[in-house]
Order: sequence, then structure tokens, then C-alpha cells
Amino acid sequence: MKAVCHIVKGPYHKECEDSALIMGAGRSPMIFHENRTETEISSPVLIAAADGVGGLHGGRKASEFAVRTLSTMNVSGDETTYAETLKEINRRLIDYAATVPGQNTMATTLSMVYLDGDTFKIAHTGNTRIQTLNGGYLRQVSTDHTTYQMLMDRGMPEEAEKAPKNEIISCLGGGNEKQLYRIQVNSLKVSPNQKMIILTSDGIHDYVDIDFMEDTFNRDDLSLGEKADLLILQALKLESEDDKTVLIVEL
Repeated sequence: MKAVCHIVKGPYHKECEDSALIMGAGRSPMIFHENRTETEISSPVLIAAADGVGGLHGGRKASEFAVRTLSTMNVSGDETTYAETLKEINRRLIDYAATVPGQNTMATTLSMVYLDGDTFKIAHTGNTRIQTLNGGYLRQVSTDHTTYQMLMDRGMPEEAEKAPKNEIISCLGGGNEKQLYRIQVNSLKVSPNQKMIILTSDGIHDYVDIDFMEDTFNRDDLSLGEKADLLILQALKLESEDDKTVLIVEL
């Protein structure tokens, strides 16, 4: 399998608060911030993306801590184990943040995928997004833990449209275990026509529409890395000021 990760810092940010992880069988964990990387990996594969929460000191530290801690943990269990994995990372992050002066409320989203054979498992909190490309169509398999999505789910579209789309209702850290308000865990089968697993931060999917993403992923004239690059460039063209992460595993 081939994996690609491209992370770009927002134009007005002092540091990039996005972090990502790629681990394959027999390989040391690869952790990324402002990087562009293409690599070959073998199953089982663990990938993750984390977006440090804006407005809280230590977003970069929080996202890196989350993916680095994840890289040391056993993630081959069932859905209950996956929920406990996020809870344990959350506890460790809160303990770590308490030791950093002025940054005890650092927080981050975290979305992870563990791919082993014909199944993949996800664990997720926040609004970093997990999608798959099935045939020529994108399918979102994670749920955005945002005020906007919560209101939409409650049948309140008018109120949802007034809410900031990137306002999250669940994350790791924040100085309080209760900030981890929602955890999504799923075990899914890899379908015969599934081509890719894609993780993006909101600096991408809040700006680049699904049609453009599908067209890009289905282009035969672009390499996997060039497809990630094109999504970054499109987000920049649409004036995304946030950090931008695209992480792709081609099956």
C-alpha cells in the first residue's frame, strides 16, 4: 500500500497545530507536522490525524502528544478497547498539560484508523474527518462533533446555519475529562471497490467541496501525492486560513 501525508501551516499561524501519524508493519512510527511525505507501508496499518484546538494555548503540543501517545498503544482490540484508548490518551494529555505552565487547557481532536486485512476500525472525536473512496464516490465514515452537526441531527437547520461550522463539542484535553463528550468507534469491512481511506482536517473539508475532492481522487493523470497537493492548493485558493492536513492510504 502507499500512504501520503501533506500538512501545511495556516498563513497567519505562528506554528502548525495539525499532527499526523503513519505506522505500518515492521516500521517505526512516522509523525508529521509541516511535511509532505509519500511512503510504502504494509498491513496492519495505523494512521491518525489530530488538529490542535484553536484559541487554546498549546494546540501544537496537544496534537503531537495525542498521536505520539497513540503510536505506543496496542490498537488491535475491539470497539470497547478503542473507546478506552481515546479515554486513556485523554487522561495522559490532561496530566501532561498540567505540567506545562500556562497551557493546562491545551486540547486537540483525534481521528484514527487501524487497517488489518479486510477490516478497518476507527476511533474519533472532534471534527477531523475520515472518509473512504468507494468506486468513484466519497463516503464520510466519521461524524463531525460540532455544534452545527448536532443542531442538524436534531432537525434544527435554521439554527445550525447560524452556528460556526468549526465549533467543536468534543475533544481531548481542555483540562477536564468531560471535554471528551463524544467518542465514535466503528468496525467496518473493506468493500471490494474501496480504493482509499482519507483523513482531512477542517482546513480542507470546510472549504473544498465534495465534488472537487471526488474529481481529484478519480483523476488517473495524478499521483497520490499530487492529489493531496491539489486539495491543499484548492483550499488555499478558497482562502482557508487554517492549518491543512491531507492523509491518504491507497488500498
